[in-house]
Amino acid sequence: MRKAVRAIFGTTLVVMAVAACNDDPLSEDRDKASFFQLDPSVVAVNAGGTANVAAVIVNKYGASTNAAVAAEPCDSKITAAKDPTRSVYQPPERFVVTAGSALGSSCLIVKSESVTDTVTVRVVPASIQLVADAAVGSGADLPVTVRFLTASGAVATGMSVSNVAFTVVPTANGVIDASGKFTGQAPGTATIIGTLKTGLGAVRADTVTVTVQQGPFTGTVVQSAGRGGQILTFTAGAVKFDADTKLTIVGAVDSVTFLEKDSTKIIAAVPFGKPAGSALQYVISGLGPNQLGVGGTFTTTAANMADTWVGIDDPATAPAVPLGQAWVGLIGDTGADQLYKVVITEAGTYRLQVDWSNASDIDVYVTDEAWTRNLLARETSANPEVGTVALTPGTYLIELYQYEAAAASQQFRVRFAKQ
Repeated sequence: MRKAVRAIFGTTLVVMAVAACNDDPLSEDRDKASFFQLDPSVVAVNAGGTANVAAVIVNKYGASTNAAVAAEPCDSKITAAKDPTRSVYQPPERFVVTAGSALGSSCLIVKSESVTDTVTVRVVPASIQLVADAAVGSGADLPVTVRFLTASGAVATGMSVSNVAFTVVPTANGVIDASGKFTGQAPGTATIIGTLKTGLGAVRADTVTVTVQQGPFTGTVVQSAGRGGQILTFTAGAVKFDADTKLTIVGAVDSVTFLEKDSTKIIAAVPFGKPAGSALQYVISGLGPNQLGVGGTFTTTAANMADTWVGIDDPATAPAVPLGQAWVGLIGDTGADQLYKVVITEAGTYRLQVDWSNASDIDVYVTDEAWTRNLLARETSANPEVGTVALTPGTYLIELYQYEAAAASQQFRVRFAKQ
């Protein structure tokens, strides 16, 4: 009898032990909400547009509890409603977030039972638009306005020009600061690019094209006689001339009309053949560090053809020319000569350069005063003709010979200086 009891009691212990081992710990709290799974957790919504947000409430094991989920905006920038196209029989819950016209940061708060979470919402412009006048003068300022637009093209609020980064292409034509102020530099066509700054969850950009026009020259222009004809002296205004500043007289060849330059003045010859009262249009480009382009019109006060240096081919009457300064002259058709006298007071090597404005072939020489012995001869087809000669103090002649003319006469420029 005792053996049977012991046997029954032993069997009961085994059953109880088996029952205890079958208690599954993973079955605990499966119906208890623990946290949200959000898709996405950060969303950018166009102003006036919509975006979908999915929210699933899950237990601590990551499984959906199928509990109801609600959502509400944290401010008035957005509204939210359940997505009517979602099936009600299975998660996730989806919400349609609709943005108004106010730009900036907002959020969507989701709730289920005692659990809440937040979706970051950024209301961004559906597009941006750059607006500016079509043209601006070189050196002048032009405001660029940025418009922030909704999906329907209406004006969105809440952002300013500080939310946009600007660039200019090509950079030589102008610069733009953070406030949208464009300053024209070299004349030409500039493309201004505005891009919504990063970090807002959207890429938005627009461009506007501006023509940079020649500005007015604020210096002075004065005409006088000298250097072989009538010359113009341009005195700089507020912006000084620099190494790459270039003068062009419209209708003339710059390489001939330009004589010399420093930071405050440019000296140029009045083009030959212009009578008194001629209106000369001029352009000064590459002005100052910002490569400005300016210009204007000057009316001549005397005819440049009234030049006593023209047509001289007699050594006895050859006019004296300045040493070290550029000067100009006029030479005739094929076979024509032009003589000048230069006085050397210091021994050394001297450089002669002659250039002209067309396809003629002009040869150049340095001779003794009697015009009997060549000391330097440049008889090539090059333009300019350039050569050097060693000279001692004395008087010499510079001869230009029209070997082959491309016109009945043409202007030339001469530089003769000690190296």
